[in-house]
Amino acid sequence: MFYIYYVNLKGQLIQFWIVQIGYLVLIALSIYFYQERLSSDTSYYFFKTLNTQWFHIEHDRYVLAIAELPVVILSNLHLPLKYIAIVFSVWHILFFYIIGFITYRIDKNANAWFVLLYVQTIGIVYGFIAPIFEQFYGTALAVLFYVLLRKYRLLNWPLRIFLMFLFAMVILSHPFNAVLLAFMLAMDFTTYKSFKKYWPFLILIPFYILFKKLNASTYENDKMNWIFDLEHNKTYQLLFQPEHLFLKARFFWYYYKEVIILFSITWGYFIWIKQNFKLIVFTLFFFGSLLLINFSYNIEEYSGYYEQVYFLIVPIVVVPFVFEVWNAIKYKTVLLGFGFLSLIMFGYRMNQQVNYAKAFQQKRKLTTQWVEHAQNMQGCKFYIPYENFKVHSQYVDWDMPYYSLLFSAMHGYSKQVTIFPMEEEPSKLLETPEHAYWFRGGELEKVSTLNSYYFQLCNSTYANLYPVKGKE
Repeated sequence: MFYIYYVNLKGQLIQFWIVQIGYLVLIALSIYFYQERLSSDTSYYFFKTLNTQWFHIEHDRYVLAIAELPVVILSNLHLPLKYIAIVFSVWHILFFYIIGFITYRIDKNANAWFVLLYVQTIGIVYGFIAPIFEQFYGTALAVLFYVLLRKYRLLNWPLRIFLMFLFAMVILSHPFNAVLLAFMLAMDFTTYKSFKKYWPFLILIPFYILFKKLNASTYENDKMNWIFDLEHNKTYQLLFQPEHLFLKARFFWYYYKEVIILFSITWGYFIWIKQNFKLIVFTLFFFGSLLLINFSYNIEEYSGYYEQVYFLIVPIVVVPFVFEVWNAIKYKTVLLGFGFLSLIMFGYRMNQQVNYAKAFQQKRKLTTQWVEHAQNMQGCKFYIPYENFKVHSQYVDWDMPYYSLLFSAMHGYSKQVTIFPMEEEPSKLLETPEHAYWFRGGELEKVSTLNSYYFQLCNSTYANLYPVKGKE
């Protein structure tokens, strides 16, 4: 009896110290790469929140308020922009750590903490430099929900209401998180088998469907219509081709080795202990999620967007591995092996994240070069022709117009500028009124709408940042 307790304690100590070291490394990296982590959607929400000094929520995904909280607080305190950006970068790591600490105090073990470290590393490369993704934050809240659901077999009304609130926040964060919640309820049911426990959450589902039916954004409607438009979207037909399935398997092994390894361990463990119900639920949700993803997406190469699409499978594998397998193992050697395996996985993914962030330092270097060049030119609004950035086009994204404005404001340049990368003729851009600027392609904004404390963009027309002599 004492030996079993000692081994379990050892397993928890392994998890605890891996978590502390892992998060310490992630926080250090988030400080060092704070500028690189302002990319795409992350810089978008940062700018929108900073500009209004209030939360910017889209698609009814209210978890965005959690991600934007530091910007709202610190901008209202009028802290320098650089420090807001650093805290913002760290917050995307720290929030997961805080949720993990809360679960540690509730559950008296580091299981959920460990899961949250896994979901910030396993399957994540692009997500490190673009950490605002609603599904990430929804997953963190889902883990808290799962810990409380497992901890208390009987739910009193205050706890039930809190869990219903968490359930609503998670399910609204991203459609794929509805699958994750269903998986968590199913896994909990394999242990407790009590429908009475789950009815408060099940009755929320029709309300969620009705709410999204009435309030879905154009973006969400277009996405869902495309997925189920079998008349025009024929991607699902590829699933019947053996060659295509072989390519998918090779793709999955190349980019998601850790997921396959953890899936195999968990699957084998359920067979070993003859937990057939858990095995069936785990298998159905894992392959069902893969089917859902590949039903509408013909993913042939890795990208930031497809990394987000595949993210669902990470918690579906990691949650049962940690809560069901790691938590139940009584052999010290196996626990040490799991700890060593986890360290290898974390180190491997963090190394990939660092290399990707280093590559994206090119974006910062380009922006520095362009902003400094613009200091010696008249006006404050510029466009840059494609031939001037085509060699580095993978680092020049749709966020450059407002990223360059953020960058010039953050680093205290005497003149703040906005730079629009042009792949087409700039005729429309050149017709822009002096009192307006292009926030990004298709979004024309008035200069007067900018937050005057952080942004001072002059009224001017757009000009070529690198004019050709004789033409301008």
